[in-house]
Amino acid sequence: MMSTTTYTLPSCYTFTYKQADGLQIGLDVLIDPSLSDLSSPHPVLVFIHGGGFVTGDKKSIPPYIWQAAWERGWIVVSIDYRMMPQADFIDIKSDISDAWEFIHEELQRRLIAKRRPVKIDNRRVMISGSSAGGSLAVISGYVLDPPPAFVFDIYGSVNFRAWNKKVVFEGVVFKEEDYARFFQEPPTTGTLTTGDRENIPPDYQIGSTLPTRQERIPSRPGLFQFLKQEATFMKYFIGRRKEEEVSICYPLENMTNSYPPTAIIHGSFDSVCPFSESE
Repeated sequence: MMSTTTYTLPSCYTFTYKQADGLQIGLDVLIDPSLSDLSSPHPVLVFIHGGGFVTGDKKSIPPYIWQAAWERGWIVVSIDYRMMPQADFIDIKSDISDAWEFIHEELQRRLIAKRRPVKIDNRRVMISGSSAGGSLAVISGYVLDPPPAFVFDIYGSVNFRAWNKKVVFEGVVFKEEDYARFFQEPPTTGTLTTGDRENIPPDYQIGSTLPTRQERIPSRPGLFQFLKQEATFMKYFIGRRKEEEVSICYPLENMTNSYPPTAIIHGSFDSVCPFSESE
């Protein structure tokens, strides 16, 4: 469930949609510079980044997402949200909900203030995400009001009940002493840490060689794998919440016939988030 590459994005408009835990939590709005139709309302595609709920940020949106959206005349919004282990699922859900409310109620006015007077079609706001973001997109399908017009899940798990089991990662053991410091960090929206940047060089190109597991320094992406190895991911994901409060984090138990139209893309050889977790 690791998807933490930060891409070079086109120019965008950045807004803070909420403040929490001393953080300014923001979103990026990507609009095709050639978009000239200012009279018609445009659909919006909201993207939630991946990173195992512990890393990644709103810059981690793959180019194919906004490029495909621009070809269709859509506006793209990529959002930040608070990270585990400092935040739990309910905190993260509240961030997604607050971003959703901002997009519907504030975004068009804010864009006009930035002299980009495009119209937003609130009836056609879709939600997508990859990996952890894909899971959140699926959950958003039944917790957001108004519901998304469409849900697009890119290799996100829909079965968190399976995450209580220990996972063995071939060729590496994640040591507690290497990851203890991440539990002491202040709240974060997931901006890549120094360790992440050293493990993924700034000039990295897809297909290039990354440091081997033995060469990598402990970083937040490794924290996700440590939690899975120790079977403690759900402990921090749920936090100290009561079971009835977090029951909405289980998609398979909450979807109904009124759930929005959905597409799921998931590779059958995914070793971190198995294909079976999308079935």
